[in-house]
Amino acid sequence: MGKNFFQKVFPQIDYLEYYSILSRKNLVIPMIRIENLSKHFGSRAIIDEQTLHFPQGERIAIVGPNGAGKTTLLNILCGLDAPDGGLVKTPPCRLGYLPQEPNTQPKATIVEECESARSDLLALKTKMSEALERMEDHHDHETLHAFEHAESAYRLAGGYELRSKAEKILVGLGFSATRFILNPRQLSGGWRMRIELAKLFLVEPDVLILDEPTNHLDLPSLLWVERFLQSYRGTLLFVSHDRSLLNRLATYTVRIASGTLKLYTGNYDAYVTQEAKEYSIAENTSKNLEKQIQDLQTFVDRFGAKATKAAQAQSKRKLIAKLEEEKALLPQRTRIQQMKFKLPDPLPCERMVCQVQNGAIGYKETLCKGIDFSLEKGQKVALIGANGIGKSTLLKTIVGVIEKKGGTISLAPRASIAYFAQDQLLILDPHASVLENLLAQSPVGENEARKILGGFLFSKDDVFKPLRVLSGGEKNRVGLACILAKKANFLLLDEPTNHLDMLSIDCLTQALVDYNGTLLFVSHDRAFINSICTHTFVMTEKGESMMFEGNVDDYERLAEIAGFPNVLQTEKLPSSPVSETSPSDYHDAKKQEKELRLLLKKKDKVEAELLQSQKELDLCEQEFLKVFQDHQAIRELGIKKEKLSRTIEALENEWLSLTERIENLRGK
Repeated sequence: MGKNFFQKVFPQIDYLEYYSILSRKNLVIPMIRIENLSKHFGSRAIIDEQTLHFPQGERIAIVGPNGAGKTTLLNILCGLDAPDGGLVKTPPCRLGYLPQEPNTQPKATIVEECESARSDLLALKTKMSEALERMEDHHDHETLHAFEHAESAYRLAGGYELRSKAEKILVGLGFSATRFILNPRQLSGGWRMRIELAKLFLVEPDVLILDEPTNHLDLPSLLWVERFLQSYRGTLLFVSHDRSLLNRLATYTVRIASGTLKLYTGNYDAYVTQEAKEYSIAENTSKNLEKQIQDLQTFVDRFGAKATKAAQAQSKRKLIAKLEEEKALLPQRTRIQQMKFKLPDPLPCERMVCQVQNGAIGYKETLCKGIDFSLEKGQKVALIGANGIGKSTLLKTIVGVIEKKGGTISLAPRASIAYFAQDQLLILDPHASVLENLLAQSPVGENEARKILGGFLFSKDDVFKPLRVLSGGEKNRVGLACILAKKANFLLLDEPTNHLDMLSIDCLTQALVDYNGTLLFVSHDRAFINSICTHTFVMTEKGESMMFEGNVDDYERLAEIAGFPNVLQTEKLPSSPVSETSPSDYHDAKKQEKELRLLLKKKDKVEAELLQSQKELDLCEQEFLKVFQDHQAIRELGIKKEKLSRTIEALENEWLSLTERIENLRGK
């Protein structure tokens, strides 16, 4: 875009600054790459001289068993941990990652803490305020220019939409509007981690790195985050043990195991299929090579000692060595330990295990009231609803950890309860060993306790490890082992899959499917819920509750028929231009959205052509100074300059037309 033209249209914006921004905007950012990367813990190689590129603009899942090094890899890519060898080549871009802990010095309110992520916009806002204060005393041109400059940058960067965007993200993550003015210090660790996630989404980095981002989310918020990440245009690297999320979100999958990294195209199921095919081909190839080696070895054994066949035998020995090298390079199926346990047959119990009538629950204030449901023997009920609605509180009230606020809760005379809480680890002793914790929490003897722990992958001396040195997944397994040892006929589980890898989740799923007792549980893993539950009990923010037969998918269908709210419907993304209107309006909006994307793409192309033409014109003017005595060259440069000027004028007119059309569409 010509400098004179630009300054006519936007006199308050510095042309060189805009030129610089536009040049960066059209820059093709290279992909993240690691070269010969190594990381060891003691003698064990977590990453062993691996080279890999992470495709730009893709959603890349990092998968592998617990302890394989997924978090270590992300920490190295973020610069939070140093490799023992090799390089990480990070592109010149904004890189965002989810911290392990929330901000220890938050702003006064939740919404202000969320906005603090955009320090660039807040700095511009401060400059605007300072300029306005100066103008009250000295209304000079310089101060006015400073204000206009800051205001233009603030407006173009979306400053006036910052509060609205922050609030929409917070609502999507489960915060009600009435909580925006609360101090973050009043919230639990899980809710404060949601604020960190909101801050990350507000910044919109070019590369986003997330380690288990859904651990602190309820099911509705998880679905909102999933939609947000599906619309994210940068490069996403994430670790998750939620198979459904991995399948719906990932476009590439990186497997980390035994110190190696390998990139697969597609989601988790596609990776599993490709890996199984690779191993099948490798096993067949190995068998063929082994057969060739045996045939060659038979020849060597039979004729190796004969002088007339010595040369041939030596040749076949070399071929055997070569084939053995090829066989050694074939991918080997990694043997991964997997939990193996079965919930014991429950003791006899009456048909009606638990009944709640007109129940009211809460702490100082009532969270939910008018709760009515009955659990019959053998039913497996998933409890769903937004965070803060009282799901965990309901479980604690049934167990008797907290007192009910009203109504009646009746348990069968022979009901024996085992309760797994989200804060299950708080009731365990971090300084005691794994075995000591299990013996303290259950009535079993040492031999049976060690047998149970073996099913949860604690064998031999592992049972003597103090709890404090274990990983999150290992601690969760100890908590589940304590539940198993109680041999209850009524299980209440609150987010039992947190920190478990997918193999462990599969094992737990099968154990609960085979369990003959009664189950009431909370989970944000939709696949886990649908695999287990026979009924779904739903709680809403308005205090409504209802039991539905079937899993979550059945609930969504039945709720529509019954006119009951669908708590899984998520808020629209902040960037979505589509409003919730009639089908025809929706179709028109989608059509306008598509047109807007095409216009924006065309505008970017025109801007790039303008920049290139302006560069050529600047070079042309410089050439005039060099050939001022060469009349032929001056004439040719004059023709070229005239042509470039006409091109620039046409492109500027096209840019103005596109800008007007874009603004009209955005207004709609």
